[in-house]
Amino acid sequence: VDDTGSMSDEIAGVRAALRNMLDVYAAKYEAMKLPFPFIAIITFKDDVTIRKISNDKAELLAVVNALVASGGGDCPEASNAALLTAGPMLSEGSTAILFTDADSRPNGPTMDQVLSFFNSKKITLSTLLSGVCTEEDDSGSGATYISASVNRDEDFEPPVLGYQSAFRTFSTMTDVTSGVFAFRDKNKEGFDKEWYDKAATDIC
Repeated sequence: VDDTGSMSDEIAGVRAALRNMLDVYAAKYEAMKLPFPFIAIITFKDDVTIRKISNDKAELLAVVNALVASGGGDCPEASNAALLTAGPMLSEGSTAILFTDADSRPNGPTMDQVLSFFNSKKITLSTLLSGVCTEEDDSGSGATYISASVNRDEDFEPPVLGYQSAFRTFSTMTDVTSGVFAFRDKNKEGFDKEWYDKAATDIC
């Protein structure tokens, strides 16, 4: 979850969608007589914060209810870094959900690194994107990439990503991992709370 100040319009919808997701999971796993699954909640600005990893619904709910949008400053945020932070915590075949209104920071990690790691564990990424930082409108463009290995055992200097819009990055990653992608640019079309809240719930 991008919790920078620019997400102030969106954050209530994110909280509501995550609360609903926890309720759905609780009912689903109780019906199957299975324990509640482990869920990781991660937020990011220019850096990444692991808020909670738990299979206790009450603990997760407390974190969700405490999510607020503040700070930030510059537009590119550490979204790709957050995805790579989440990756090792997720079991094979899991789903990651990304809420943001910004491009990923141009000093990496790259889209290819995220895709390589997610594909290695068959992780699905779904994304709700409500803005971009770049001026270019590449929402109709395709994207090409070459997979690159991600070595979690060594320190590495992330390669420069370059300026690539959030639309191109996250629509590609979501499509390749067979997730759900929803996009409405609030900077061009204005923020539509009804649309956002529904999209957030649908993605979760």
